[in-house]
Amino acid sequence: MDQARDVLDLRHMVVSKVPKIVGPTTSINGVFLGPFWYYFNFPAFVFGTGNPAFLVYWNIFWYQLTGLIIWLYFNKKNQVLGVITSVLFLLMPIGFNVTRYVWNANPMPMFTALYLLLTYEIIFNPSRNKKILLGIFSGLFLQVEAAFAIIFLPFSLFILLKQKNGLRNIKYFLFGFLPTLFPQIVFELRHKFVMSKIFINEFSGSSNMLGNKLNFSAKMIDRLVNFRAQLSGTLYLNHNLIILLFVSALIFFVYQNKTNSKKNNKYVNKFFLLSVLFLVMSIVFYLLFPNKLKHWYLFGLATPFVFIFSSFFTQLLKMKNKFLNFLLMILFLVNTFYLVKQHNQIFLNKSFRESDNPSNFANRLNNIDIIYQDAKGQGFKVYSYLPSVYDLPQQYTFWWYATQKYHYQPEELAYLPNQPEYIKDNHLFWKKKKISNGSLTYLIIEHDKNKPQRETDWLNNFNHLCLEETFRLSYQTSIQKRNVCEIGVN
Repeated sequence: MDQARDVLDLRHMVVSKVPKIVGPTTSINGVFLGPFWYYFNFPAFVFGTGNPAFLVYWNIFWYQLTGLIIWLYFNKKNQVLGVITSVLFLLMPIGFNVTRYVWNANPMPMFTALYLLLTYEIIFNPSRNKKILLGIFSGLFLQVEAAFAIIFLPFSLFILLKQKNGLRNIKYFLFGFLPTLFPQIVFELRHKFVMSKIFINEFSGSSNMLGNKLNFSAKMIDRLVNFRAQLSGTLYLNHNLIILLFVSALIFFVYQNKTNSKKNNKYVNKFFLLSVLFLVMSIVFYLLFPNKLKHWYLFGLATPFVFIFSSFFTQLLKMKNKFLNFLLMILFLVNTFYLVKQHNQIFLNKSFRESDNPSNFANRLNNIDIIYQDAKGQGFKVYSYLPSVYDLPQQYTFWWYATQKYHYQPEELAYLPNQPEYIKDNHLFWKKKKISNGSLTYLIIEHDKNKPQRETDWLNNFNHLCLEETFRLSYQTSIQKRNVCEIGVN
């Protein structure tokens, strides 16, 4: 559903040639992100001629590129740190999960990596242009997932104030940051500050779209569970072992700093401290946040966790202790073993090749093939029942796939007949409709076990049409072929 929303907006940009000034909606209905997410994916959409899979390839490419950037950045400073950090980043479980499909929250691990690398560079080699770029990064990434990237703003201000000429640093930062807000400011002015009003109502207690406010103890438990989940997503090891390694890393660096160890490499030490400080800032922010966290808010936290581990392992290797080196080798081999085992199970699993998920891309295309092949060139109408109500996935796949392959479009495509327009400028995209001679209608039903009555109520809208045939598919979807009833047939 979220991917369909994105490609429909990208389609609108391409066909209407009207640029977007807001992006996807947030968890607060009516409050939108900035448009950077759409412009980031725009090249892949155009190059892939609208194929949604190209957006997945594009995001995978950028994730791999981020791993390469990490290695290149540290290559001259500390080669061991560069290799370990880039390898851990590229192989962390969360990295595989967030690149399997396209959604605006998913690229936060790589955007957080780029942001932290730039912050780290400013600590050692500050310059005006880098501080301006940090402002641009903070503003653009805020447009991708505001619930996480909002931390970039106070964290940047803190780091810049700690440096020489702190107030001047803030000026440079704001010079880069403030222009990124311009599209949303334009939107607010056009719509009489509607987003600001909704946002204020939510956090003043007048609305509860984010759910009920948590008391302090419930909030602590919620944050602990969510932070632990992100930490566990950094290595292919037992959860308790990962926690033990994390605690050991903290103790190790505290001990090294207190003893002023000569083996304490300044590049590694600063990298570790920067990552820990970012985690501390995140903890403070999310303790102030009054509601229950949604798991995707924290995808970006996997990156500082990985950076902490890479700093720790680099320092252990520098000690040249044979026993520690042996333990690290065992850890790496065990991690690699479980990585290969898990991915081998995925590839061997039939569901990986033939998904039982009705929202799977291949399954949605199969629905279209079944309908068009059965229609045999006739015009028809299509109505869809989805648990999400709006038929955004069908709106896109019929326009992109069916038009290219079958060269004509349904007479009508919606979630119910005679609905008001719910996709902006929808008339621009349906120029090849074939008018049906009769009332040939196909109903795509994605079965919702949680709300069977709603599905029944939806079907009642088509009681005036008689059922001719039902295609029952293996992925919790049925397609009904209906037509005008013959005389004497109910």
